[in-house]
Amino acid sequence: MKRTWSIEEKIAIIKEVETQGVVETCRKHGIY
Repeated sequence: MKRTWSIEEKIAIIKEVETQGVVETCRKHGIY
């Protein structure tokens, strides 16, 4: 399942990664 991410989404996810950590964020968004 591949979807395109808007700039705003990418920024929001990067900020979330900084606060919550990569693994948590990826799990939450189903990236891995």
